Amino acid sequence: MKDNILNIDSRIKLLLYFLSLIIILLPIDNTGRIFFLTLMLPFFFILKINWKRVLFVLINFFTIFFFVEFFNMFFIKEPDYINWGIAFKIGSLKVYWYSFYLSFSIAFRFFLLILISLFFSTIMKLDEMVYTFQWILKPLSYFKVPTDDLAVMFSIAIRFLPILKDDINNIMLAQSSRNIFSNKSPKIFIYKIKYFSSSIIVLLTGLFEKADSLAIAMENRGYIPSKKRSFYFQNNYKKSDFILLFIFIILFIFFIFMAIEGGNIIPRIGDIEYWVMK
Repeated sequence: MKDNILNIDSRIKLLLYFLSLIIILLPIDNTGRIFFLTLMLPFFFILKINWKRVLFVLINFFTIFFFVEFFNMFFIKEPDYINWGIAFKIGSLKVYWYSFYLSFSIAFRFFLLILISLFFSTIMKLDEMVYTFQWILKPLSYFKVPTDDLAVMFSIAIRFLPILKDDINNIMLAQSSRNIFSNKSPKIFIYKIKYFSSSIIVLLTGLFEKADSLAIAMENRGYIPSKKRSFYFQNNYKKSDFILLFIFIILFIFFIFMAIEGGNIIPRIGDIEYWVMK
């Protein structure tokens, strides 16, 4: 099952990713998003996605929730048709349960967006992403746009992200080992600005050196920007790809139905309207 998912055509994967983003952004409320999350969870177990990455997404969910709630507690009041009451008071400030609900709804949407990105970044290899990116840009080649070169630039930019992360981590570890920020004097803010500026210079210098080494390596391997390049593999559509796409389009139509007025016949157990009617 895992191999079947990983062997899906990369263009189909990208299309499913865009359809998933549209579903999350549709006005399907929490009920639709909870149902969509329920459909996703089995695939996370099948692919055995690293639990640390999922934990990172959960931490982002709570971060976004508390950030949004900090502002909602000052501006969100309970509507007249809801009688949930006050969660707690801070002096004269009343914090309603309704504001927590709205904060959860916003954070939950961002949570799904990040989770979807994590899922598709797991099943799509970098070479597949570059190939698909070039396939998307192919119509531009008729206007003499160098799509091959753009695909190479896209590939290099993605490959540089882990290098950039490692360089930043090494700089932070070097600063911590030297106790740069341990000074408790009133001028600590000035010291932070000074060392932050120097860290940026070191980071940029290292990136330029790596970019120069990469350019020399590409020239030694016969890279010529004006010439067409070949790929290690060529994707071909399979019957299973079209079956999967058909099933997902059916689900997409279902969520469209939920987003329109006719979708109200579906019990929205995760939304306010359902509980108010009860």
